[in-house]
Amino acid sequence: MKIKTSWLLCAAGLLGFMVGCGPDLSHLPKTVKAEGTVTLDGIPVDQATVVFIAQQGQYSARAITDASGKFTLQAFDEKPGAVPGDYKIQVNKTVLNESGGGSDPGAGGTVQVSYGLPKRYAAISTSGLKYTIPDQDTSDILLELKSK
Repeated sequence: MKIKTSWLLCAAGLLGFMVGCGPDLSHLPKTVKAEGTVTLDGIPVDQATVVFIAQQGQYSARAITDASGKFTLQAFDEKPGAVPGDYKIQVNKTVLNESGGGSDPGAGGTVQVSYGLPKRYAAISTSGLKYTIPDQDTSDILLELKSK
């Protein structure tokens, strides 16, 4: 009976230690859930990198789109969501095109890198994309890109 009690006390102490040692996120600003969709000429864009760059402030947010073009922004590794405020946006997609070498990756083929989206969207200075993230959760951010 003494052994079982000792193990129980040890387990309870370890659990208490683990709960009390979580990261302190109080220094991070408030975030809200921010979700949206990226399309190119009405077609969802898969594997695009979306970056929201704060117009005032220091907190940017980023995401990668899924097969349906959907993304969820994240400003901090430790905490989900984005900080409310005004943002300029850049969206890019890198496409790797392999040529030569067949199916053997070491056979001396070449890899060309190209933009999977119009190049203007890859920089905040030329994208023309802006969005204000409100103080509450939002799931209707729509980035409608055009090829022309």
